[in-house]
Amino acid sequence: MTTLELAKIFINAVQAGDEATMRSCMHKDAGIWHDYDNVTQTVDENIALMHQMIKFAKDRQYTVRRLEELSDGYLQRHTLTVTGLSGKVYTAEAMCIITVKDGKISHIEEFINPATLAGLFSEASS
Repeated sequence: MTTLELAKIFINAVQAGDEATMRSCMHKDAGIWHDYDNVTQTVDENIALMHQMIKFAKDRQYTVRRLEELSDGYLQRHTLTVTGLSGKVYTAEAMCIITVKDGKISHIEEFINPATLAGLFSEASS
């Protein structure tokens, strides 16, 4: 499998909420770093966040805007569009630099402004 095939399988699994496929694409000790808090999540923490978002959303769409192979992985820019339970639509732009080792994701650096999705979690707690 090529790096870009891995990228497509992974984002499709995230889109579908397919935890098993997501895990199969990642090293078990992979880290997911976010620019907004400078924290590196574990795979389990990141999947828990995905499940929380699914719980608070009628629909989630990841539209890949750019996908480029790098010497040690790939770069992906995408738009995340989430429809909350109220029907309100939230949109976030994200850029990820993904490191791939031995055919699996070993590290993700995600650049996103979470403030654009804050209303989603606020409406869910109302």
